Amino acid sequence: MKLSRRTIVGLAIAFIAFILLIFLSAPNNSTNSGSTYSNAPQGYGAWYAYMLNRKLPVQRWEKPLNNFLSKEKGTLLRVFPSKSPSNISTEERNWIAKGNTIIQLGVPAPPTAANFSQSIEHPLGIIQIESSRRLGLTGEKKAILSDRFGVIIRQKKIENGKLIQVTTPYLAANAFQDAAGNYALLAELVKETTPIWVDEYLHGYKDKQSIEATRESSWFIYLAKTPLLAIAIQSFILLCVIIWSTNQRFGLSREIEVVKTDNSKVYIHSLAMVLARAGASEFVMQVIGKSEKIHLQKRLGLGTKILSHQELLRAWEETGRSKSQLTTLLEPLEQKKRISEKQLLLWLERWQRINNDG
Repeated sequence: MKLSRRTIVGLAIAFIAFILLIFLSAPNNSTNSGSTYSNAPQGYGAWYAYMLNRKLPVQRWEKPLNNFLSKEKGTLLRVFPSKSPSNISTEERNWIAKGNTIIQLGVPAPPTAANFSQSIEHPLGIIQIESSRRLGLTGEKKAILSDRFGVIIRQKKIENGKLIQVTTPYLAANAFQDAAGNYALLAELVKETTPIWVDEYLHGYKDKQSIEATRESSWFIYLAKTPLLAIAIQSFILLCVIIWSTNQRFGLSREIEVVKTDNSKVYIHSLAMVLARAGASEFVMQVIGKSEKIHLQKRLGLGTKILSHQELLRAWEETGRSKSQLTTLLEPLEQKKRISEKQLLLWLERWQRINNDG
């Protein structure tokens, strides 16, 4: 089949639109940012290997946070792929109070006039910071790393434990392997309370038990979680392009059938309306009565020439039928009087019974 140039252009536009929508609706993989499984510049795979090489008790946590807080102890490192919550939950606070530590990387902080890229001297080495955001100090909080623009790492004591917050989520990311101070500083922070846990559930990683617990119960739930809106938009755009490319709606064009006007019917209908408004029942009786008489004559074998009422009555009686039955229909024709609509309908009904009587 040879496609027209317009059809080819339309299909090409539909294909491009389809590809663009796929990219726009594709899931965001930013959750890998900060994951120890990631080798990307924003991942923490190199730092995790750094900890293992130093025989430090670090391990990954791949279950919901509630399960961790109710069973485990030690230090929990959470590298948020996006901004973390402004405050910790009551459960987290209670867990810290028991003598544990939570370290949060990527906590919300206001931007300052500091340069985005900073090299800060520290006893563990040069610390490379890629963020202009700084924290403030209030209450019992103290600074672990800061400059003249504010605090980069701060610590808050909560009963027997502590909460450590860092403005940048990239403190020990893969991109800073050459900045030895970054890796050493984070290692120093997490090893004060052991064992050391890294929250990978935060980045979408789940162990087998968690996967089985969250497995879809039916394909209806799966469909409900798919990007149906994006699919609907793609289908609508494709349909519009196909209609445009073929310059027709949903099928071949059809000629509009012109309905021919039956002039006789129109005339009869118009005349009937005029007579009805004028109440000219006597005229209607004469016209219809003549037609009914001819019809009755044909049934009696008397031809189509109009007979007098008396002649028709004699022929009717010869068939053995009652004279009065026909007389009640012929008399109104002789009187030529105007009757009501109800009487007219009754008169017509009687004519029909006589002419239809086999």
